Amino acid sequence: MTAESIPSVSIVIPNWNGLAFLGRCLSATMMSAQASGASWEIIVIDDCSTDGAPMQLSKEYPNIRWEFNDINLGFDATVNKGASLAKGKYLVLLNNDLIPQEPLIGELVRPMMENENVFGVSGKTIDWDNHEPNHLNMFAAFGDNGFQLMYEDSENCCPTMFVQGGCGAFHREHFLRFGGFWNGFAPGYWEDYDISCLAMKSGLTNLYNPKAQAYHFGQGSMNRAHGSERILAVRERNRLSFLWLNLTSRKLLDKELSLLPGRIAKSLVRYSDVRKRSYIKGALQAFGLRKSIQTERQRRQAFWRISDEEIFRRFVGRGTPSA
Repeated sequence: MTAESIPSVSIVIPNWNGLAFLGRCLSATMMSAQASGASWEIIVIDDCSTDGAPMQLSKEYPNIRWEFNDINLGFDATVNKGASLAKGKYLVLLNNDLIPQEPLIGELVRPMMENENVFGVSGKTIDWDNHEPNHLNMFAAFGDNGFQLMYEDSENCCPTMFVQGGCGAFHREHFLRFGGFWNGFAPGYWEDYDISCLAMKSGLTNLYNPKAQAYHFGQGSMNRAHGSERILAVRERNRLSFLWLNLTSRKLLDKELSLLPGRIAKSLVRYSDVRKRSYIKGALQAFGLRKSIQTERQRRQAFWRISDEEIFRRFVGRGTPSA
């Protein structure tokens, strides 16, 4: 951390068994933070690693704040813990398998410093092996086939719908005010899109800045921890939970619900296909969360200001459907 006692930027890195790549992440993050010109702190929160990473790297990086979970909390709860411990006005979240490029931290926080109405800024991540982008400007469309994720390789800083939680910055006060990442998404996926959408529905804006770049190793820690088939089901559960949490338009919600029986029926016909089987499992799990989702929707009503139609209208005609 810099000499200033209260940093303006808090960089939170959740870690689980990241010995193979966390050191490179920390070195590059420190260089990027120093280049930003802002006062900063880095907080690594270890989620009960078993590979010795905290013991080894905490000695190599004594200027970084290390926190340790007593039990494995998962990504969402670990990030929320980091946000509550942080001191900075701006919260930067980085996955432990990223290698930030020098401009990253400055380019993530600068748009928020220039405009108080910006809730979050998403960066651009590039695959380490093939040098192809693996996360760009992400938003969504709503058409005859319901909700559809879209992506765009935007050349300049511009509006986005979703800020990625593994390479993005958030206004920390708003992040905490919204409740952080909702615990129903555990062990992970869609929680960053969810809070980004909630922020937009409250009247704030999100930006994508392609100048904020990082290389991504993509080691698949979620699959290693939980198994690939379970994670496929979790992804579908969380996609449906996201929609049921955030769609406030009766017309759009009814449209999405009307498509569900047909999708389940098609998946049953091809149940031997792991993806189709995971879709059904995810849908059943989402139905199991309906009471929690309803409770959370009631809590969020105080934040809702902007209609679904208005949000989707901002991105009409843009992007390419995501696979």
